[in-house]
Formats: sequence, C-alpha cells, structure tokens
Amino acid sequence: MAQVVRDSGAAEDDGVSVCPSCHDVLTRQQTPNGMVYICPHCGGRAAALQVLRKAHATDSFCRDLWLKACAPDAPQSRPCPHCGLRMTQVTMPGTEGPLKLDVCRTDEAVWFDPNEFQDVPLQPAAPQSVESELPPQAREKLALLKLQSLKEQEAESPDAGPDESWQWLPAIFGLPVEFDALPMLHRPGSHGESPSHAFLPRSRCC
Repeated sequence: MAQVVRDSGAAEDDGVSVCPSCHDVLTRQQTPNGMVYICPHCGGRAAALQVLRKAHATDSFCRDLWLKACAPDAPQSRPCPHCGLRMTQVTMPGTEGPLKLDVCRTDEAVWFDPNEFQDVPLQPAAPQSVESELPPQAREKLALLKLQSLKEQEAESPDAGPDESWQWLPAIFGLPVEFDALPMLHRPGSHGESPSHAFLPRSRCC
C-alpha cells in the first residue's frame, strides 16, 4: 500500500487524501448521503458536515460540533486528510459515550476514528402510516372502501357533498374540494366577452 506522509500543517497539491493516523491513502466511497473517504488499514473515515446532515445526524449535534470547532481556544490535533492543515479536536456526546472528533474548519470535514461514525446520534425516523406499508392492491381496495363509505354518507345526506360520486375522488387523496360552487355565467371567451368578465358568477335571487 502506497503511503503519503504530510508535514505538519502543509497542504498537498496531488489531490490525494491521507489517513491522519496511519498515513495510508484513503479510498473514496460514494454513499447515498455523499462522498466519504475511508482508510483501508484502520477503518477511519472522513466526511463533510453536509454528509452528516444528509445522514440524519441531529441538528444539535451538527451545530454544536461546528461551534466548538470554531472556538478560539479549541485544541489543535492531527492534520486534515484533505488539505494537511491542523484540525481542531472536539468532544461530542455519542450514543455509546463521548466522541473525540477532529474537525477541519477549512474543508468543513470531520475525521472519525474506527467505530466513531456509528455512534453519531441520529434524528428519530418519521413514523409511517399503515396505509403506506400496504401493497398497491390493498391500498386500492382501501380507497374503494372509502369511496363506498362516502357514497353511503351522501345517500343519507343528499346535500352533504358533490352530485357525482367521482367528485369524491379528490377528497380521498387529500385534495381540496369545493361544495356548492356558483356556476359561471359564460364560458371563458364566449359571446365576445373579455376574460375578466367571463368568470363572474350568476347572482342568486333572494
């Protein structure tokens, strides 16, 4: 394995990212949340703050991590894997205990030693409705049952909704439905009227 050793605080121009612990060249790995750089020897990895946010790290974790890294008295640590400048060391609460992370303020990157990345606190997953977990055929049957129920309610109260059953479909899917809409006096552009007068409703008699 080729090794590239950087001088303290010296930036490289070769575009190679290097592990700050064992100085091995990092492997680029594309993830659904963005690019991460993994050391094939020790398993450490570098990730941008944006990647942490997309990986659903809590907002408070990302915010406090950056604020602590930018503090004037933040202690310097190892060189950044990307630019070679000294990172700042930040202690953050993790799911399994305190995390001692290294943050590069120039690249907005965070270095995680082995097993540290898995201890980043994540936002709770949004609860999913029962309907979203059903197969398509079951959702279709459920929609038909809702439609039948609405039609039965309509039969019991003739003035409660639209005249046609298909007009209930937008309501089933959460779309707005207008009841008792006033009819248009004329269709747009008919009888040579200007568009501004075409949509005037017919007045009702008292």
